[in-house]
Amino acid sequence: MALTNLKEAAGASRFTAGWLLEQNPEEIKTWIRPSGFFNQKTPRLFALAHWFVSHGEDTQRLHSMPLDDLRSELLAIKGVGPETCDSIVLYAAQKPVFLIDAYTRRLLLRLGYEVPRSYESLRANLEQLVKDARPYEDNEVNLGTSSELCWLQEAHALIVEHCKNNCRKKPLCSNCSLFSCQARI
Repeated sequence: MALTNLKEAAGASRFTAGWLLEQNPEEIKTWIRPSGFFNQKTPRLFALAHWFVSHGEDTQRLHSMPLDDLRSELLAIKGVGPETCDSIVLYAAQKPVFLIDAYTRRLLLRLGYEVPRSYESLRANLEQLVKDARPYEDNEVNLGTSSELCWLQEAHALIVEHCKNNCRKKPLCSNCSLFSCQARI
């Protein structure tokens, strides 16, 4: 709803980081109120918008940045944690990272995997697994994709969808296709 409010305020074609920086912070707070923590999020949105404007508001420029440099810059912005950083890296900058969120952790734990507390450790472990197994090259598990980037994007989307529908806080294990697959292994 907050994103819809911002887009409506800007007009769909004008909703840019530059536009955001021209707005009164009090207006921004009103528009993003539905997201919660609007007093805290407003200056963080401005900080991220400043960073993006400093990069010419050009996602192609982000595509050309080395992954470690891009992650370091994003993580240095107040309010951008690893999950937000990797969301930007995976979807906007189109770089292959394994995006870890609460859904990913929940799913792995319920499937019986040991999940490190550290975001970076879990991300590194899963990325290594993808690099070694190369599931995007396997016709049976490629999720309809042919590249690591597309596979990581689709895998994240499927994890989110699965957890919203089945692996909820109160799980619906009787409907879980993964649970039934694991029982056969």
